[in-house]
Amino acid sequence: MSELSDMTGASRPVRLGGAEYFLSPLSLGDFAEFDAWAEEEFWRRTQERVARMPEGLRERLLEKAYERLGDGDVSVDAMMTVAGTARLVWLSLRREHPDVTPEQTAELVTLETRKRVQATLDRLNGLREKEEGSADPKAGAAGEDRPRTGGEPSEH
Repeated sequence: MSELSDMTGASRPVRLGGAEYFLSPLSLGDFAEFDAWAEEEFWRRTQERVARMPEGLRERLLEKAYERLGDGDVSVDAMMTVAGTARLVWLSLRREHPDVTPEQTAELVTLETRKRVQATLDRLNGLREKEEGSADPKAGAAGEDRPRTGGEPSEH
């Protein structure tokens, strides 16, 4: 990725479900929205577990859940899940593809494409500098990691 595309926040194409989509860099607001979603999901799953537990263990599980929220690990852990990856992809897609829903995104991101899409998101957000296995940090994966130029139309 060039320094110019880093500074301008250029979108990057990715193939999902046989179609080309453009991922955009995530903003701090996007990450804050992801944090809120991750906490909501964490509480939803915790409440489901608590409802199935014997009475004596419920309070202990809730105490542990409060501790985890205080540690800030909930969002980081959520990023490593399939659902978390799909949510991050949706947050990245929605600027260029406002009609795509979180549910549609979850269907588009498969176990087969997840690693590639996550790597593209990481590079786009400055978390990874080069394609794995590539000697050139500016080299992309078969046209999947080239920055989008201003002359390319956005498909909605």
